[in-house]
Amino acid sequence: MQKNIFFFILFAAFLSINIFYAQRPNTKNIQLKYIQPPDTPLSKNLKQYTSRVINLTSFLLPIPFPSQNKVIKLNGYKTAPSFSESDFTIKFVVNSVSYQGSPFEVKYSEKINDSVSIEKTGGAYTIEGFLNFSEYVQDVKNNNSLLSKEGVSVRNKFDSSRFKTYAEAITAFEKNRDAHLRKLYYTLYNNSLENFIYRINDRFGFPLKKSSYKIARGAGRKYDYSDLNEAFNVFDNAMSKYNGIDLTDEIKNSINRCIDIWGNSILEYKPKKRKTRIGDKIIGELHYNIAIAYFVLRDWNKVYENLAKIKGKKRLRKTSNNFELQTKKMQNRYINQNPLN
Repeated sequence: MQKNIFFFILFAAFLSINIFYAQRPNTKNIQLKYIQPPDTPLSKNLKQYTSRVINLTSFLLPIPFPSQNKVIKLNGYKTAPSFSESDFTIKFVVNSVSYQGSPFEVKYSEKINDSVSIEKTGGAYTIEGFLNFSEYVQDVKNNNSLLSKEGVSVRNKFDSSRFKTYAEAITAFEKNRDAHLRKLYYTLYNNSLENFIYRINDRFGFPLKKSSYKIARGAGRKYDYSDLNEAFNVFDNAMSKYNGIDLTDEIKNSINRCIDIWGNSILEYKPKKRKTRIGDKIIGELHYNIAIAYFVLRDWNKVYENLAKIKGKKRLRKTSNNFELQTKKMQNRYINQNPLN
């Protein structure tokens, strides 16, 4: 019994020493805004556009009238006051809507008691809505079609629950058909339009992106991490002022100050040491901090250089790989053109 107590005390003492010296990344999210350049840059002489949504059907869709420049926006470009003054045009056209569906019989068993069930005939119905549309982006100034997709068809379906009788299914179908179709058509229209707006902005525009990243601040009862907390606060303040494109001298200086603090901390790194301020439990996160900072500065090689140093950290492997893919995507887009300036 005394031996067990002795080993328990010894284990508790060992655990308390580990907690006392324990270093933790102590991460906290910071939101980063950045302008994503287009995948396919437009000609430099294209400055302003007009956009329209056109409904060629008799079904009333939620489209403002007139729709010019009210529904479709291309980030990074100005809207022209009239078609005659536009350098390029954007158009989403709803060609037609249709549906198919009807009530049908459904066989089911109804339990009378624990040993007896009887077969009954009930009913249900299904309604499938279809929407056909076309998409256009036309370079008016240079007489060039930038995007043309005609006759795209999408569908959406509603399945009713089972009714006790086939007659009830027929009544419900006739009563609810128009309401179901309205919902189906609205959903098809909204999803198709949103997808179109997303794709043209990804391809031609300069959308503002927002992402959250975990920045390490360090924590531990034995060591002082006030420098890492200072870097976090400076970086957080700089990101709150950053609009995603304009790297002012103030923002650059703040970011470089953070990089210096994190870099100096990395110099203290002692691998496989438990009693140290910067050890294995935080070194990877510090390199990740610096990679994020260089991403903002658009120094892609420095991003890759720091990510390469944490690829061996299993807990950060997925995060590192995803951020590397994001960086390559941004780098390729910046290589294609000089965005907005």
